[in-house]
Amino acid sequence: MKRFLAILLFIISLGQITCNDSTTSIQIVTLDFACFKSPYTSFTVDFSSNTLTCKNFGYEPKVNEKTKELIAVYEKDYKLNSESADELRKMFSKYVPDTTTRRGEEDVVDGGGFRISYVRSHKDTVRLTVVNPSRNDKYKTDFLQIDKFFEVAYTAVTDSMGINTLDETNEVYFSGLPIRKISEHPLTYKVWGNFSGCREDNKELIDFFNSLSKEKCVIIEVVERKFSYCLTEVIAEYSLKGNIHFISADDLPWLWTELNELKREVLDAKKQNKTLEKTPSNGVFLSVYLEDSAILNRWLDTPKDELFKSKQAIEKTCH
Repeated sequence: MKRFLAILLFIISLGQITCNDSTTSIQIVTLDFACFKSPYTSFTVDFSSNTLTCKNFGYEPKVNEKTKELIAVYEKDYKLNSESADELRKMFSKYVPDTTTRRGEEDVVDGGGFRISYVRSHKDTVRLTVVNPSRNDKYKTDFLQIDKFFEVAYTAVTDSMGINTLDETNEVYFSGLPIRKISEHPLTYKVWGNFSGCREDNKELIDFFNSLSKEKCVIIEVVERKFSYCLTEVIAEYSLKGNIHFISADDLPWLWTELNELKREVLDAKKQNKTLEKTPSNGVFLSVYLEDSAILNRWLDTPKDELFKSKQAIEKTCH
C-alpha cells in the first residue's frame, strides 16, 4: 500500500512539474495589429534574449515580392529587464489558448483587431485572433494581455518613433485618459490620444485640468488634432487661467486664426442686421463659436504670440 501511495505521489508531482513547465515553455510572442485609419504594427517578444522588436509597416503596408512579407518602415529592438520579461511570459502562458482561436462578433468580417501568436517551438505555435473587441467579459482576458504588454513596452521604449508606434496602436484599445506626464520640472504632459465629443462627454478630462489648478506652471503638449472642435472652448477656458500653457506646432494656432476670421464675419453680419449663414466651409466652426462665444471671444482677443509661445520660452517662465 505504501509503495502504491509513493508511486501515486510521484506521478502527481511529475504531472505538476510538467504543468509548471508548460506555463513557462513559451519562447516567443508576437502581437500583430491592423485597424482602419491606423498603422499596421507588430511587436515581438523573444524571451530567450528578453528582446522586444517593434515594427511599423505604415498606413499602406508594402509587400516584399520575393518573401511575400510586409516591409517595415520602422523597426527597432529594445531590451526588457528580466523582471518585466518574466511577468509577460507568465501572463501570456496563463492565457494561451489550447488551439488556434478566433473571437469576434458573428456579423463582423473586417475592421480593427489584433492577433497574438504564441510560439513554444518551431513546430508548436497557436494563435488568438480578435476582431473588433469591446471591453466586456467576452474579451476580458484578451484585453488583460494587450494592456499588460503595452504597460511593459512603454518602460522599455524611449525614442520618439518607438513611442509613436506604441501610441498609435494602443490608442484604439486604451480605456484610460490618453495623457502622460513626460517631465516633472517643469511639469509637462503630452496628449497622445484623441478626444471626441464636447465638455459634457469628457468629465475625466475636465477633472484632470481642474487638478492642475493649484500648479504654478504646467505645459501640455498637443500633437496634431487630438481635441474635437467642440472642445475648443475647454482649451480656451484653461488657457486663460494663466498657469496652463498649451503647446501645438500648427493645430491650435491655426484654429485660433480660423475662429478669429469667423468672428469678424459674424460681427460684420450683425452690423448689417443680418445673421451669418452656415456654409459647407464654416458650418462646424460657426456652431462652435456661437455656442461658446463669450469665453471664445476672450481667448480670441488674446494676442496669438501670448497664447502660443515656444516651449523654451514657457520653460523659462515656469522656472
